[in-house]
Amino acid sequence: MSTHFDRRLLQTMLATPPENLSPGDSTVAGYAHLNGIETEVDASKGMSLLANACERDHQRGCALRAYYLLLTNSSEAHQVAVQLAEKACERGNDWGCTTAASAYSAGRGADINVEKVREFALTSCAHAKEMVCSEAARFALAADPDLGLRLLTSSCDANNSSACYNIGLAHQRGVHIAKDDAGAAPYYDKACRLDHGHGCAAFIMLWQHGHAETDTPERYVRKATEACRAGALDACHMMLSVFTHATPTGFEPDPARSLYYSEIGCELGDLDMCRWAGDQHRDGIGTRKSPERAHYFFDRICQSNAGIERDLGCQYAANLNLSGDAKSKTDKALDACNRGAATSCRIAAWGFATGDEVSIDLSRGISLFERACDERDAAACLDLGQFHEWAQFGVEANKPKARTYYLKACRLNHPFGCKELERFDSSQG
Repeated sequence: MSTHFDRRLLQTMLATPPENLSPGDSTVAGYAHLNGIETEVDASKGMSLLANACERDHQRGCALRAYYLLLTNSSEAHQVAVQLAEKACERGNDWGCTTAASAYSAGRGADINVEKVREFALTSCAHAKEMVCSEAARFALAADPDLGLRLLTSSCDANNSSACYNIGLAHQRGVHIAKDDAGAAPYYDKACRLDHGHGCAAFIMLWQHGHAETDTPERYVRKATEACRAGALDACHMMLSVFTHATPTGFEPDPARSLYYSEIGCELGDLDMCRWAGDQHRDGIGTRKSPERAHYFFDRICQSNAGIERDLGCQYAANLNLSGDAKSKTDKALDACNRGAATSCRIAAWGFATGDEVSIDLSRGISLFERACDERDAAACLDLGQFHEWAQFGVEANKPKARTYYLKACRLNHPFGCKELERFDSSQG
């Protein structure tokens, strides 16, 4: 659900006390707060502004409030959302109809109801050129594939780029219709010609793998790049893939171009792309080696709230040794551990347990394993389970403790935690 604003006008709205905003302006300001447009994200304030607009009978505000309520995990909020969406639809707001269709399609706030999905999708698509029809048809596709495809096709024929893109996506992924990469290509092509950046990126991905034909691939790349720069993270991902993986029919790998897309993706908040950019700057792939630039991207991960990924980012940043000290990697891991990176505690623990560039100190190593496990590092819990089961690294055999650590590793979703727990339990008869 997208909305476009005049930047200066929006800044004025955001600076205006809420009680002085018109219902329409309250809706726009609420949307801005919810999405961090020209202001910090403030979901509470955004929802309050939408509620205010809705109470004053602004149906766009009601529809938006319903949309965001459906994104919560509250069944009560979902029920309120359905009521708001249906009311907005009855009063002529197509986004209300689309939101109601999504609720009945997914069974959020109401039981799944194919007839209701049809009803609201058809109402929403009364104006086929509007993007709202494409969204409604997408929800209808899940409940009634024939109707959904018919609505999408009608909307695409009316030059709705999103509808064309969604038909391509349905063909490519085999969503409720037969999977057909080549069949997706003309729809992505049309979406691209209608300036849909994701469509351009998707088309060039198909071309890269021999499922589409064009004599001007750079034209699609240009438009996909514009979409990436404008914040379309999926487009950045696709273009990174295009210039990373060689195919017989596509572009040759181009590390400089892949770096370009990974840097944009990182700035858009994708931590995997921060890692990619950091690796390239560290190793001099597609650019000259730059520990400083690598540190910048790894530190973006380190400053996040992403659990294991954050810990690894802190470790990668520390390993760059920008200060020029002569510390061992075990000591660097210990520094990161002391800054709160649980995975680094485990790395340091292995260093002291095995004597990796430091003197062996089993007591200190086991203490660090325990600290990492206490801080929810599943791998450290698994390690401790094995140590206690098999009496390793100076730990006495203790079957109850071993089971406790295996159970914790399992509960922390370590890929082998539950398997080791099952093996251990079966071995105990």
